[in-house]
Amino acid sequence: MKTIFLSGFLSLSVATIGLSSFLNPQTALAAEGTFSGQKVSTLGNDAGLQIQPNRIAGTGSFIFQTSLAGFGGDSSHALSFSLKDGGSLIFSAYTAEDLSGALQFEFTRAGTALTAQVSKAGESARDISGSFSEFDASQVIDLQIDIHNSENPAHLLVWNALVGKFTEDTALFNSGENGSSPGKGSGLFRGFTLNNATIFKATPTKPKFHHEH
Repeated sequence: MKTIFLSGFLSLSVATIGLSSFLNPQTALAAEGTFSGQKVSTLGNDAGLQIQPNRIAGTGSFIFQTSLAGFGGDSSHALSFSLKDGGSLIFSAYTAEDLSGALQFEFTRAGTALTAQVSKAGESARDISGSFSEFDASQVIDLQIDIHNSENPAHLLVWNALVGKFTEDTALFNSGENGSSPGKGSGLFRGFTLNNATIFKATPTKPKFHHEH
C-alpha cells in the first residue's frame, strides 16, 4: 500500500508541475546559454529560440542574468539585429526578471519600413516610427540606446550606431525634446522578446550622452 501511495503521489506531483507550467509559462524551466560573452536565460517556452555565442534567433523571450546595477540608474546599449518581414523585436530595459515593469522599445518590419514604439511594460505605447525612417528594415539595424533611468521620467536617446558622435543633435530620437518618455523602469535587468528576429549584439556600457550641470 505504501508503494502504491508513493507512486500515485509522484504521478500527481509531476502532473501538477506540468499543468502549472502550461498555465503559467513563466514558471517553466528555463534554458541557459552564452551570447556575446554574457549569460542568458530563456523565459517560458524556449523551443523557438536558438542561442549561439554570436547570435540569438527565432521567436521567444530571454533575459540577461547580470543586472544593470553596476551602471547605476543610467546606461547605454549597443544593439544589432535583423527582422524577417513581419517580424519584431522588443528590448526591455530596467525590468524585473520576468520582463515586467520595463521600459520597452519595440521595432517591427513591414517590407523595408521599420516601425517603432516606446512604452512602459507595453502600456500607453507611443509611436516613434518617424525617427527611424532612414533605415531599410530588410537590412541589419545598428542602434545605440541611452536610458537615463535616474531621471523622472527616464530620458531616452537613440542613435544610428554608425554616427560615431553621440549628442542630442545627432540623436534620431530624444524623449527630452518631445515629452515622449513613458516613465521609469522599475527593475534592474534587461531582456528581449523576439518574433522571427535575430539579434547579433546587445552590449551595455555607461551612457554615451552626459548632461552638463
